[in-house]
Amino acid sequence: MTPRNRDQRPPEGERRKDAALLLLEARRESYVRQARRVLLEILLRDGIATMDDVRAAVELPDGVNPKLFGAVPTVLARAGVIRRDDWVPTRRAEAHARRLTRWRLADVRKAERWLAAHEPLPDLTTGDQLALPFDEKKSPTAPSAKKRAAGEWTGSNPITGKDSNHGKA
Repeated sequence: MTPRNRDQRPPEGERRKDAALLLLEARRESYVRQARRVLLEILLRDGIATMDDVRAAVELPDGVNPKLFGAVPTVLARAGVIRRDDWVPTRRAEAHARRLTRWRLADVRKAERWLAAHEPLPDLTTGDQLALPFDEKKSPTAPSAKKRAAGEWTGSNPITGKDSNHGKA
């Protein structure tokens, strides 16, 4: 997690990340739940795990973006169930040796209680979870200052919803 500022509010980037992870969790709830259960089961068995381990065990239907795996560890880490152990390179070739968090179980009893309290959800391979959008390749971003200054952007900012012309015609 990003260091917090003096007021203990998360910086803007952290706030946006948290919002995106919450949206992923809401829109892909059964897959996130399944991945959390798999992560805890691997940790209880092996002591350490990465999202590569989880991704290998959780099959996603075609059309479901694997970004949802980003929402998996946050809740468990904040609850003190798991903790970051180290950074390791991914084993997935398509991820170009990107660094991943290696997770370690922080509290066996909490992990067991979490698993008992969070039964698997129905496998939603059709219907609501697939119909909810989140799998766009790009998130909306604000227009660049250069485009705004050059007058190449009109209308509202896709993030803030504010008029990009600042009241100018």
